[in-house]
Formats: sequence, C-alpha cells, structure tokens
Amino acid sequence: MQGSLPFRNTLLVAFLSIVTSLVAVTSLPSTRVVYYLHTSPAAWNEASKTCSEYGAVLITLPNFPTTNNSVTYVNVNSWNSQMNTLQNGFWTGLYRNSSGNLRWQKCTEYNASVVPPEVTLTPGTCYVSDTSFRLSSQLCNTPRPYICQRDDGQCWFQPYVDTMLEDPDTSTAHSDVTTTTDEGDCAKLCRSTVQQNRECWAFNFRGDNCTLLFADDNHKYALHKQSSYYRPQQDHTAYVKICTGGWVTTLKATATDLSPTPQDENCTVTTSSDWDDAVCYCECDQPPVILEAESLVMTIEEKVDKIVQELHVDPDNTSSTRRKKESAEDSRPSAQGIGYFGVAFLIAIFGGIFLMDLNIFVAHAANFWRYIKSKNTSDC
Repeated sequence: MQGSLPFRNTLLVAFLSIVTSLVAVTSLPSTRVVYYLHTSPAAWNEASKTCSEYGAVLITLPNFPTTNNSVTYVNVNSWNSQMNTLQNGFWTGLYRNSSGNLRWQKCTEYNASVVPPEVTLTPGTCYVSDTSFRLSSQLCNTPRPYICQRDDGQCWFQPYVDTMLEDPDTSTAHSDVTTTTDEGDCAKLCRSTVQQNRECWAFNFRGDNCTLLFADDNHKYALHKQSSYYRPQQDHTAYVKICTGGWVTTLKATATDLSPTPQDENCTVTTSSDWDDAVCYCECDQPPVILEAESLVMTIEEKVDKIVQELHVDPDNTSSTRRKKESAEDSRPSAQGIGYFGVAFLIAIFGGIFLMDLNIFVAHAANFWRYIKSKNTSDC
C-alpha cells in the first residue's frame, strides 16, 4: 500500500496540471487584500501618502461586486461595523489626473460600466464614497476618513468540521468532484483555478473525496454563514475560502499636504503580479497575521527599539525573585506533619527555658510589687 503512494501522487499532479490547462481562465484567481480603516481624517494627498508608507493605496473599485463583498465581510468580522459610522463618506482612490482623466490609484482607468448604477460622478478632482459605495466629488484638501488596501499574500480557508456545503443555485454556481487524500492538494486546486468564469470559493472534504464549489459572487459562502448552504454532515469538513482581512487604526497622517489637486501616480513603471503557486497548503485553516498600520510605517530603528522594549524583563519582577521572598504552600499531610512537629519542638524548648526561670520571674515580680507598695505608703 505504501509503495503505491508515489504513483498516486504522480497521478494527482498530472490531474491538477490537466485541469488547470483545461479551465477557461479569464484572470488570475483572487489573492488576499487587507483593508485598513483610518478613522483619523486627512486630506486626499495626505491619505494617499499614508497608505503608500506601508505599501498600500486608497481603496479602489474597478470591480465593484468584488470590493463590495470583501469590504462587507471585513466590516462585520474585523471592523466591528465601524464603517457604518462614516456618514460623511471616506476617501477612495479615484481622482482626476492632470490630463483630466478619471483614474483609480494603481494606474487603473475608470470604467463606468463596472460601478453600481446609482453612482454619479460630478465634476471634481478627488472622490469620496458613502457606505453604499456611491461616489461623489469633494475638494481634495477636505479632511475625511479613508480606507487603504494592501495586497498581502494568498487566500486562506476557514474549516467547518462535520459540516457540508451545498449550493442549489446552479445558475450562479456549480461543483466539481475530484479524488485526493490530502486537504492541502484540494485547497491548492481551489485556490488556483477558475471554471466557466467562476472562481472556487469553498470545498468539501471527506477522506478521499474533494468537492470544489465555484460561484460568481466573491466570498459568497463566507458572507452567508447562517444560510441553507451549510448543513450538518458527519465525517465531512467544509472549507470556505477567505481572501480578505482588515484592521481599524487611528494612525495620524504621516505627511502634511493640503494641496487642492491630487498628485499623479507614475504609471510608466510596470510591476509584475506573478501568481505565487509555491505555497505551503498544509496550514490553510489558520488566518494569516495582519500587521497593524502603526507597525508597518515604523522605521527599522523604531522597530528594533520597540522589540527591545517588549523583550526587556525587570529582574525585580521575575517569578524567581518573588519566590525568594515568599514561602510556597505545601498541602501534603507529610509536609504538614513535619511543620507541626517543628512548631511543637520549638515551643517545648523555649517553654522549658521559661518554666525553669519561672520562680525567679515570680520572685522579682513580688519584690517589684512590694517596692511600689512601700513607696506609695512613704509618700502618704
């Protein structure tokens, strides 16, 4: 049986290669995007520069349904619904550049066909969004809260033990069954393929059976945890793909720039967005760590000082120092018996000494009493 494992692994690799080559891939599958909600208002240029300090940009909506679903998930699970309090809107990465063209940050041209129909763009240079992602122009030097988005690695999978996912809506979703004994291989297949212009957003695993669930909607199953998609099923584990995360920060703007016009990006520099397929898929059930924005903007010297401060140990506050000054309690009967014997022994010794000198103490006390009495009589 063990000798057949290399052969089975070879077949699995071949199968994954064939499936990947046959699917109709219109774009690379989703990678993880982390959204930072900055509650301290700043002008548009200030917000943009603060985002860039930690490798992020102001939130972009070139694909509205994708961003809307991701931010909705983050708002509920990471921001404690604080986005709902931004009644006056927040800065987005949409601006009118020096050539008069509307453009998202990351040098993405504005496409009116992918924004929701209620969006109206009035003449302006910088654009805010309300909580429903309706865009409007604002003066760029107006202080507003803002959201930064940062590409941060691969998606991960949230496991639901003894649970099975089923999606009856075949018009917007479909499933694909494959055979594998490794959940990591199934996660790898789910994270790297697109079929019929649909991305894999979950998979069911049981023993040697893996069922991939493809859907049109970004984070469809993560957004509907209490829906009929989930049903109890023993010996099954449902893995839901999550490609986002978030953090709320009160970080102040790292630079002052109250210019009424937005600063153009340098769109002549091209950056590669290679798909990283050489990833460990063994620990997919743990969410990746999200670093605080305050930590991301620190210099190396500041990070070193913070680490040294956190690692410093006060020698007077260690447990070994405290134990030198405290007696540890021992509730064993043998230990208590020895303690009682020691107390009785000390009482016997010092009590015996006291008893041997008791007659002398009584005599001195009687003499002292007679002295006091005679002195009082003479004074009268």
